[in-house]
Amino acid sequence: WYQRRVRVSDRDPILPHDSDSDLAADDTELGVIANPNVNGTDLPTENGEKPLEEWELNRVYDTIGVGWAQVIFWIISFLIAYSDYAELTLIALIIPYLRCEWDLTEEFEATITITIFLIYAISALIFGKVSDIYGRKRVMSITIVILIITAIGAALATNKYLFLFWRSIAGACIGANFATVVVYSTEFSPASHKSIGPLIALMGSYVSMFLVNVVGFLTINQLGWRWVIIIITIPCIPAWILLMVMPETPRYLCVSGKEKEALKAVVSTQSTGESGVGNDQGML
Repeated sequence: WYQRRVRVSDRDPILPHDSDSDLAADDTELGVIANPNVNGTDLPTENGEKPLEEWELNRVYDTIGVGWAQVIFWIISFLIAYSDYAELTLIALIIPYLRCEWDLTEEFEATITITIFLIYAISALIFGKVSDIYGRKRVMSITIVILIITAIGAALATNKYLFLFWRSIAGACIGANFATVVVYSTEFSPASHKSIGPLIALMGSYVSMFLVNVVGFLTINQLGWRWVIIIITIPCIPAWILLMVMPETPRYLCVSGKEKEALKAVVSTQSTGESGVGNDQGML
């Protein structure tokens, strides 16, 4: 075992004083921001609790508390979940119009629905691991952009095969987003608030099911199904903008060996209270 340590506030220490560490000789409390082991597996602590790396990062955010950054993460969760489930609900809304315009058979209608949900399920499993490798923020920022492109492509589709192609890619993006955004929001939250991110994401999915039908009722006969696809995708834009101004999760950065960036992410998202990590300069 080896420990990478960061200096924290001596007013509100995250960990008890470590008398065995040379780094603690100046009586300034030290906190462990990452504690990877040499073979890459999670080893249990002596008292049988969770691995030290995950436990300590949770303790960091328990000290920091909830502030503006956590609220932004929850807004991102809501917008992405809303956009994802809106895209899924949209299919049931526009299928009757596609049937009239392209003379769809019942078999092809079933193919559209099955293909989208099948790719959605597979991508949710795959992109969980992909986000562990490349980062949650990077994966979501790319898939949101692709989702917007697929909405434009589907709206401009001239035949049923192009429509199926663009919607299939959208299904992959939806699965990737929903599997990643919950992890992204919870990794920035203290233990007492970790359930809020998934709950807000679930609320976004329910709200989308209602609003998609309202938007369709008000606009689809006047503007057509193509414009409805564009309108439904609009929440992806503020979600992407908010995502760009927020950092990557410290846990991913620690696992990737980027402790300095992890500490900066912690400092940049701490609340304005007296407790917290403090300055991010020269602490590793």
